[in-house]
Amino acid sequence: MRETALSIRKLGPEDIELVHSAADLFDDPPIKEQTKAFLESDRDHIWIAYLGQEPVGMLTATTLLHPDKSPHIFVNELGIDDDYRRRGIATRLMAEAVSFARSCGLTPLWLAAEGDDDQANAFYRSLSEPTERVSVVYEWEE
Repeated sequence: MRETALSIRKLGPEDIELVHSAADLFDDPPIKEQTKAFLESDRDHIWIAYLGQEPVGMLTATTLLHPDKSPHIFVNELGIDDDYRRRGIATRLMAEAVSFARSCGLTPLWLAAEGDDDQANAFYRSLSEPTERVSVVYEWEE
């Protein structure tokens, strides 16, 4: 049997239904209004990885602007279907995001991972020689 090739698609404003068809890849179900706004924004980016027609991975990122820094990209979330982990899908998604960022002059590309998420941290370290910094994150909720 021949294995289906992996394809990665960067979504645009017309792709709301593709995000919703990949809902299982997100932490929570996508919200239609938020999805629409995200896809219509020039600063928000989403890639979905497919095996055939099946969504098996996704990566979201945001272009950050600041008065004293060049624009750069923050990876918000990387999600891979549990049944398809350890097949290079996350590596391919990260490569797509890095390539996009470089082609647009958006460097650095950076992300945050939970300090105790050994699997995620090992994965990110395996990609290259990233600069690793220790940070503390504060969160306020009602």
